[in-house]
Amino acid sequence: MPEHSGNSHAPEAADVDWEALAPGSGEQIPRMLEEVAVADEDSHVIGDFELLLSFPGPYFTAAPGLAPVLARMAADPGVPGRFAALLCLHELLDTAPADHLPRRRDPLLWRDEMAWIAQVGADRAREHYRAWLAAAQDEQARRIAHTRLDALALERGPEILRAELAAHEALRPLLPGLFPLLEERGEFAGHRVADLAAWVLSWFGEDAGTLVGPLRRVCEPGTAAPLRSAVYALGRVARPDDVATARHLVLLLDATDDADFAAALALGCMRGAEIPDKALRVIGTRLPTEDARLWRGWPSFADSSAEELGWLALSGMGPALDKARIAACTDFFARNWDVEPAAESLLAAVFGRPGATSWAPSPYSSLTDDQRTVLSAIAGLSAAKWDCAPGLHTLLEAHRLPAHRGELRVFTGAELPLRRGMVRFLFGRR
Repeated sequence: MPEHSGNSHAPEAADVDWEALAPGSGEQIPRMLEEVAVADEDSHVIGDFELLLSFPGPYFTAAPGLAPVLARMAADPGVPGRFAALLCLHELLDTAPADHLPRRRDPLLWRDEMAWIAQVGADRAREHYRAWLAAAQDEQARRIAHTRLDALALERGPEILRAELAAHEALRPLLPGLFPLLEERGEFAGHRVADLAAWVLSWFGEDAGTLVGPLRRVCEPGTAAPLRSAVYALGRVARPDDVATARHLVLLLDATDDADFAAALALGCMRGAEIPDKALRVIGTRLPTEDARLWRGWPSFADSSAEELGWLALSGMGPALDKARIAACTDFFARNWDVEPAAESLLAAVFGRPGATSWAPSPYSSLTDDQRTVLSAIAGLSAAKWDCAPGLHTLLEAHRLPAHRGELRVFTGAELPLRRGMVRFLFGRR
């Protein structure tokens, strides 16, 4: 065993062969756990954990051993660094959050998929996901395929993918220990502790029967400040046919402090395109006129802001929200960097799915107002954002639209075309 194998706040960590789980770095883990157990919000160990457990990464295979240790530390009031452990647990679950929106992850299919990868091996799995990527019908399917291929490109790719499921399964029996943290009103490292707890619980939809009650208790209608992160978590874990939770969220539509918007989104996450009319009206009214503060309570991660994840959820709530999304898209693109998913869903809303429409290229002046709004918003993206969104070219080409930033800006009138004489003047060409 490594030299630093004892931890009075997590004695079970001494029984784990960390080097076997994460060859080359496992020996660091016992020391890091000791530091987490006494960490304050300025401790560097949280960043160390983020680097070690990046997903997909070569050492994520330690996640199944770490997840239950961190959960028990977070649940123990006697651990000085319990909130640091909770934050580390939240980061550990931050594998690929955008892969799970707007459609929820199906746990049965996930287990079958990981069993299949273990059976066929990395080479055959890579062939499968390349074919899946080529045939993907939407941005979410492409994101999932890319995540799988990124992991399978690594030496222990199949083990890394299975470690995500194993960590998830190891946490399920320990979730009730996190319920008291939903009542915490303190902050840690810029996050409310209760929000971190709600976000962790939001990943476990198959345990809705256990989770819904504690989440509902901290966002009761009529209270002064319902916990918006718990409202979000309810929308992510409650089953679509859970009438009692749907009624609970409908009552929150009359709340203040933006809990009405959170409840409307939660109902959309639960019901998809069958979102209640009142929730549609709340989103349709608030979305075009408000800013990123509306998304308070939604989780944010290193690679995805709360607003970006919220827009992914909106894309699964049916065409009734298209007008609101179109009206708000210019401001959304101005505030965010991960714009490809929103651009794809908006282009599909105004032009139809590529290959499923008879739309043909037309002059900009002949387009509808909605089509012009979406194209102008995309053309208005900075050059740096275009560089960070290489898929925009493919999306625009698929719709038979100008596929490069300069061409699109000229097409939408955001930029005048260079005339032959001007080119000679600027570049000395003859």
